[in-house]
Amino acid sequence: MTALYRSGRQADALAAYQRLRGTLDAELGLVPGPALRDLETAILRQDPALDAPLPIAVSLAGPAPSVASAGAAVTVPGPAQLPPPVAAFAGRGAELARLDALRPGPDGDAVIAVIAGTAGVGKTTLAVHWAHRVAAHFPGGQLYVNLRGFDPAGPAAAEGLGQSGATDPGQALRGFLDAFAVPPERIPARLEDQVALYRSLLAGRRVLVLLDNARDAEQVRPLLPAAPGCLTVVTSRSHLTGLVAGLGAHPLHLDLLPPGEARELLARRLGRGRVSREPDAVEEIIAGCARLPLALTITAARAAASPAFPLAAVAADLREAGHVLDPFDVGDAATDVRAAFWSSYWGLSDDAARLFRLLGLHPGPDVTTGAAASLAGITPDRARGLLGELARGYLLAEQRPGRYACHDLLRAYAAEQAQSAEDEAARQAAVSRLLDHYLHLACAAATQIDPFFAPAVPAPATAAAPATPVAPAAPVSSQAAPAAPATTEEALAWFAAERAGLLGAVALAADAGLAGHAWRLAWALSTFLLRRGFWSDHATACQAGLAPPAGRATPPGRPTPCSCWGSATPGPVATPTRCRSCTRRCGGWTRPAATAAPGSWRTARWPGWPSWTSATPTCWPTPSSHSSCPGRPATGAWKS
Repeated sequence: MTALYRSGRQADALAAYQRLRGTLDAELGLVPGPALRDLETAILRQDPALDAPLPIAVSLAGPAPSVASAGAAVTVPGPAQLPPPVAAFAGRGAELARLDALRPGPDGDAVIAVIAGTAGVGKTTLAVHWAHRVAAHFPGGQLYVNLRGFDPAGPAAAEGLGQSGATDPGQALRGFLDAFAVPPERIPARLEDQVALYRSLLAGRRVLVLLDNARDAEQVRPLLPAAPGCLTVVTSRSHLTGLVAGLGAHPLHLDLLPPGEARELLARRLGRGRVSREPDAVEEIIAGCARLPLALTITAARAAASPAFPLAAVAADLREAGHVLDPFDVGDAATDVRAAFWSSYWGLSDDAARLFRLLGLHPGPDVTTGAAASLAGITPDRARGLLGELARGYLLAEQRPGRYACHDLLRAYAAEQAQSAEDEAARQAAVSRLLDHYLHLACAAATQIDPFFAPAVPAPATAAAPATPVAPAAPVSSQAAPAAPATTEEALAWFAAERAGLLGAVALAADAGLAGHAWRLAWALSTFLLRRGFWSDHATACQAGLAPPAGRATPPGRPTPCSCWGSATPGPVATPTRCRSCTRRCGGWTRPAATAAPGSWRTARWPGWPSWTSATPTCWPTPSSHSSCPGRPATGAWKS
């Protein structure tokens, strides 16, 4: 039975046992003894103890082995498959401490740690670095496999084969069995039997298993050891929620490097002296790389290759590149930023990929579910599901409930994909829908704050636009009509959360030639900016929203920028038309005479502004900046 089993003939070995049991029963009336029954059980379990002893390696220069030791089993050291660690590893102190806390004791339960994060954030670097630090605690061996779930070469290589390009779990298992010197004829054909043999081999051993670049939980489960004292570290661009929920895996989400750790990375790569001599250039390099470790290491490699070049020149290359991602193209798919992003992007569903591309057109640092729905022209429920898919793939991060963001390099990649995959009409339509969304909410929020100063709330495209001589409504698509703020507090909170996005939306509308959206957004936004004292933002918004497009005249009825923009005192710093009679800078608003209507003027509810009305004022002065303006009311008429 033993000989048959060691020859890879397990079925024949079990058949021999059955023949012997039948013979003993028929001829002697006996049953097999305990030793024979234990041997049958061991064969059924494929017990590693039945394997043939490994031959002793004979050195050509050394003495021959003694007769006494020739048949003895030799203790073979466990496999050591870890890749070499990165020499200039920097930072990640908190993450290393968390991994140290997860290391099991000799008799502790098997532990699973999942390191997840976006492309290029340094998941493999961290896992390999830590694995080398603790390798001595796992004398049974260290196993490693690249599962290629998001391999940069995977999509292109597998496209013609109709495959995903990811490593098959059975292939990974065969590699692990080979590492433990299991003869090929002993490896079963079925995946379930391979898993059983693998876990039997690891029984009684303390083994560290590093599963790199996993695509999903299904790819990982067959490779997990069950023996006490074993530890599995999985890296992935997916959350692998199935492992966390079903097997109690410990998630560790890896984010961009903090600024201090980014500087430390550059110092270790370029030398502390070179980095300390140009602190401003270093800060610009860190910002240009969005604190993404892969981008930082590529930039550091370019700088190290030209030690005579100042770091300011490297920073200038990042700043002046025609495309944001061009400086990180090194011609190597394994270390190319675009290739890393592509390997995450190609695995998205068609709808999620389209939403990701369109998000590259969004002007703000983050986006809400409603804004994403308007941008893509879909329902909020559908947008919520697609945003969840992008977040699970680490192409977005839900930084606050309902608000999603990504770093600058991913945003630049999304914009590139929008330019290449969406035609001009589709991009223009998406931008129009997004601006409709912001204009609808901004006008409604401004009305809640100050109904006399705010522009009219635009109506949906299916309804008739209300006629008003002050701010003609811009049409808004029916899909971009989310619930508006219902109270002043909600309106102020909405403006505070959306301020950066709204400022970007004004510039986006102006660049897109949507003048009506641009000046109405600037007007609505000024209601909040003036109240909170964001003078610089107010001037920026008005300049972008009120300046006419190049080569075009200002349309009748539309405010125009004053040539004396600014204010000599702290206070409102913009005016939409030039003050006809003042030679000093004007701090208020006027309307073109062609559209002025009696009783249509209202002042802002702002300290220092008059609360009077006038049919045809020349300007709305502030007491501090216009002591003798023809539009100034009579003495005593000022109100705070």
